[in-house]
Formats: sequence, C-alpha cells, structure tokens
Amino acid sequence: MFLNQKRIAKPNNNASWLGALSLFGYCAAFSYAYLHLDTALGALILFGTVQLVIIGTSITSSEKTSLRTWGGVVLALCGFAYLMFPTEVNESKISVVGTGLMILSGISWAIYTLLGRKSETPLADSAIHFSRALYFCVPLAASFLFLHSPYITTKGLFLAIASGAITSGMGYAIWYKVLPRLTRLQAGVIQLNVPIVAALGGVIFVGESITLSFIVATVLLLGGVLITLVPEK
Repeated sequence: MFLNQKRIAKPNNNASWLGALSLFGYCAAFSYAYLHLDTALGALILFGTVQLVIIGTSITSSEKTSLRTWGGVVLALCGFAYLMFPTEVNESKISVVGTGLMILSGISWAIYTLLGRKSETPLADSAIHFSRALYFCVPLAASFLFLHSPYITTKGLFLAIASGAITSGMGYAIWYKVLPRLTRLQAGVIQLNVPIVAALGGVIFVGESITLSFIVATVLLLGGVLITLVPEK
C-alpha cells in the first residue's frame, strides 16, 4: 500500500473486524489442528467444511445457480474425495481436538471468502485485515511464549516471515481481487484445486511419484472446476 502511494483507509473499502477475526481464526486454528491430524485428513476436513458452508449460503441466498454448475461441484467433490480417501485418510486416527479446530478453521475461511466477494478495494481490505489480525495474534503469541520455551532459529524465523508476509499476504490479496468476479459456488469449488497443487508440489520438490489415483482425481477435479467456470453461452 505504501509503494502504491494509496491510503489504506478508503470510504468504499469493505474491510471489517469480522474479516480480521475470521482471517486470524483460520490461521490459528489450522496451525494447532495440524499438531493432532495428518496432512491429508486435515485438508479433507478443512476443505469439506468450507464447501459445506459456501454451498449452504448459496442455497439460502437468492443467487441463481444452474444445474450444470451443481453438476460441476459434485464432480469436483468426487475427485477430491477420491484423492484423499484411498490412502492416508483411512489409516489415520481421528483426533477430536484436531477435528474441532480444523472445522473452526474451515468456517473461518469460508466467512473470509464470502466477505471478499463484496470487496471493491482488495489490496486495501487485505492490508486492513492483516493489520487488525495483529490485535488477536499478539495475545496468542504472548501466551505461547509464556507457557513454552520455543527454540527459534534464523532459518525458521525467515521461513515464517516468508510464509506469512510474502506467500500468504500476496495470495490473499490476489484472492480478494478475483472473488467479486465469481459466484459463491465457483469460489468454493476453485479451492478444491489446492490438494492437487500440493500433491504436484510433492512430485516436483520431494520426489514423490505420480499415482493412477492422482491422475484420475486430477481429471475429475479440474473437469468439475471447468464446468462451473465455462459461461452458459
């Protein structure tokens, strides 16, 4: 915002304390949830919750949704379930605490996403939400430092800053930029691409192999997303 020489506070911005609280709730809850859950199971609970909340608001709202769009959503959900269920998820032990926190995280992210659809100044709104989220982060961080004796390394500190200030900050600002151009269902189903990207990252950076289930899930998921995004005419 400083480099763009624009004031953060604008009369037409849609930033709110609810947006800051939902951003904080999403980040804090899934960070602690992953101490109790495997990656695949955690992702399934998180994105499943997001889908249920967004689909629920779509049903109760006046937003018109075609049968083709619903079909794309179902197809993408089938691909997502196929990707997550066959291996790690069935073998994981479900933690009540971890599950509860991940559900809270999913609800928080769904709220943050729905608020973003009204954003007219996405960069300003993101800056305000991140700034206000500090009011919730500071007490949490202070209590953590009081209860524990964390071992902080230079590399760990650098990676944490890069993860929060660069990848998350830029990613959320871009997300708020495109959200007003999407319907609720489109915004929800697009996020199901995240497990595909994560799995592909595992292939590229960690040397994991591409399995048949990954290929099938990718076709189903991307096909479902494509169906929801192609215009009616």
